[in-house]
Amino acid sequence: MTIARSLSALNHASLWQTQANAWGGRFQTPTADRLLYVWLHRLGMMGSERAFLEEHVRPGMTVADIGANIGLYTYLLSRRVADSGFVYSFEPDPELFAALTRNCDVNCVRNVALHSLALGARNDTLILKRSLLNSGDNRLSEGAAHGAFRDVTVPVRTLDELLAGRSLDFVKIDVQGWEFEVLKGMRETLAASSDVRIYFEFWPAGIRRTGHEPRELLEFLRQQGFQVHRAEGLRIGARVDDLELERSRKGSQWTNLLAVR
Repeated sequence: MTIARSLSALNHASLWQTQANAWGGRFQTPTADRLLYVWLHRLGMMGSERAFLEEHVRPGMTVADIGANIGLYTYLLSRRVADSGFVYSFEPDPELFAALTRNCDVNCVRNVALHSLALGARNDTLILKRSLLNSGDNRLSEGAAHGAFRDVTVPVRTLDELLAGRSLDFVKIDVQGWEFEVLKGMRETLAASSDVRIYFEFWPAGIRRTGHEPRELLEFLRQQGFQVHRAEGLRIGARVDDLELERSRKGSQWTNLLAVR
């Protein structure tokens, strides 16, 4: 644990509280791991998410960025929807939310509403397990979190309550296995959004930490009228086979999926 504390202190050293450029924007980083995160995205080493979103998010759309972190994707989505569109951005971690707010200000992002909270199936107050070494791995799941984590109490609200009947065109969700809980709290929003598409991380091990089976999430989406596809490169891939998909994701393996109507 002494090693973990030392690494955490190094990660949070003021040396890393700087500004890095990526995707045409400037991003203030609170920790070393977030500075690395921005640089990896700048170098194109973080997969195809940017290209996929640029292909499928268009001007005029209303979009939700759920699990916004320091705002790199909120910035991207804001630029894609342009002045005629709007982005709802959600981040529960106070430190990351402060960086998200600063980065929207620095980049003159105005077509957004920033929410310092987590989304879930019901209004609540929960413990966020904040990773001291990789804040991209913060978790709301109740299962054991191994490694260097700090407990942070955060508010949880349903998206249905926050949007109050407003519709969405596109949703991005990356919440470390908490995706099913988010989706259960947005039934009314989904019903009001006939053409909405949901781009989400599918991580079986993370979903199980919330007390659910991965197939429950996929079945829930189908009950709401969605077909679930692989998100491969720029295109929408084949429909998923639940059992094959679940078996192919061992341990910490994950993939991005797209739910469409």
